[in-house]
Amino acid sequence: MSTSDGTARAGDDYEQSSIVVEFEPRESRAVARIPIIDDLVEESIEVFTVMLSDPSEGVVGPQSEAHVSIVDNDGMFVYDSALSKL
Repeated sequence: MSTSDGTARAGDDYEQSSIVVEFEPRESRAVARIPIIDDLVEESIEVFTVMLSDPSEGVVGPQSEAHVSIVDNDGMFVYDSALSKL
């Protein structure tokens, strides 16, 4: 499995690495984890692509790519001095 940058960039938004995904006999699904890099920068939704290729046994089916969306979790923080006195 490999990744390709879209609006999300490897090293800034997610950890890029070559991952070997192993399927058991007769298994058609597997989980692969790609760590997302958290920062304190407010950003819009960013996307990268995950691709399956080069199987050692069997074949890659018709859907060999998936687009991954990273939703920002860093909303703006507004400090209100009037509320701090409560």
